[in-house]
Amino acid sequence: MGILYGAMGFNLCVLSVLVLYNIVALIGFMREKTDESASGLAKGAWVVGLLSLFMGPCGWFFGLLAMILANVERRRMYQEKSPLASATPVRMGSVNGSATLFLTIIALIGGLASYFAGAASAAG
Repeated sequence: MGILYGAMGFNLCVLSVLVLYNIVALIGFMREKTDESASGLAKGAWVVGLLSLFMGPCGWFFGLLAMILANVERRRMYQEKSPLASATPVRMGSVNGSATLFLTIIALIGGLASYFAGAASAAG
């Protein structure tokens, strides 16, 4: 069980840093002076990515969705179909989505290691 608690403790620390990073990015995004506003797709990628951090076991799906939305919007920005004001929400959607997938993998590894360590100690 110690391995699982260690993995969850690590996930909680990373989650706390990510939430603080999102708050700082939001404040910076709101203070930007641009002529155009960010697109709805970019803002949606950021929101879905942020929510995926708190979805628990289902968060990996929403993290993947946030990464897909961010990549679609990034392509639109490169083709100049979307304003450059979308850069911050796209970046944050990618960061939150990839962090959610990373934290899910860490939790899965911790859970499996804890399970096999318990099974080995019960058998031996």
